[in-house]
Amino acid sequence: MIIIHWRRLSTLSPFISTKRAVRRLLREGGMDQHQTTCLVVGLGNYGKERTRHSVGRLVVDSLATTLNLQWERKREILGHAAELMTDDGRLLLLKPRLYMNENGKCVAKAVKHFGVFADDVFLVHDDLELPLGKCMIKMGGSAKGHNGVRSTMAHLRSDKMTRLRFGIGRPVHRHQVTDYVLSEFYEREESLVEAAVQSSVELLLMKFAHFIPELKDATYEEEHRTDQR
Repeated sequence: MIIIHWRRLSTLSPFISTKRAVRRLLREGGMDQHQTTCLVVGLGNYGKERTRHSVGRLVVDSLATTLNLQWERKREILGHAAELMTDDGRLLLLKPRLYMNENGKCVAKAVKHFGVFADDVFLVHDDLELPLGKCMIKMGGSAKGHNGVRSTMAHLRSDKMTRLRFGIGRPVHRHQVTDYVLSEFYEREESLVEAAVQSSVELLLMKFAHFIPELKDATYEEEHRTDQR
C-alpha cells in the first residue's frame, strides 16, 4: 500500500520550500492540514495518443472516464488537468501538451501551481523492459533511459516519484527502438492493450481509495461490472 501524507517541511519539494509558502497555500484554500493530494501524470507525446510511447496518456484518460472527470486545458501549466476534490483528499490528473522529452516542464509547473509534493507525483508511462500488457509499480529510482521520466526528474530535481510502468515489449533489434515506441499498436495487440489499460486503472483506484472515499465506490462498481460479465 502506498501511504500518501503530508511531509515535514525539511522534505518539501523545492517548489514549496518555506513555511511562508505553505501558510499562504493553506490560507488561500489550496490545501488544508488534513487533506492529502496526489498528482497522476500520463506521460507521452501530445497529439500521438495511440502510439506505444503515449500509453500512459491512455491510462490516465481511462481513469478520468471511470471517475467521470472532465479535462480542462490549463495554459499556465502547459497541459490538460482534471480534478477530484473531496473532504479527505484531492486527486489531480495531468496530461502534458508537450513532446515526451519535455513532459517534465509541464509536471514542474503543475507541482508549483497545485502545491503538490514531488514525492506525491505518480507517473504512468510505457516501459520497454516489460512484456506487452504487464504493469508494475515502482517506487522511485532511475529513469532507465525513459525520456519522459528523465525530464520529470530533472525539472523536479527528485527521483522520489512513484511510477506505474506499462509494458510495451521490445523490438528484436536495438536500432528499431525509436521507430517501435513511436508506432501504434498492431491490431492483434489491441485487445491485450485495452485489458491492460483497464487493469492499470483498477490498480490506480485501489492505490488511491484509502484516502478518497469516492474511489472506493468507483472500484466497487468496476468489480461489480466485471463479475456480471
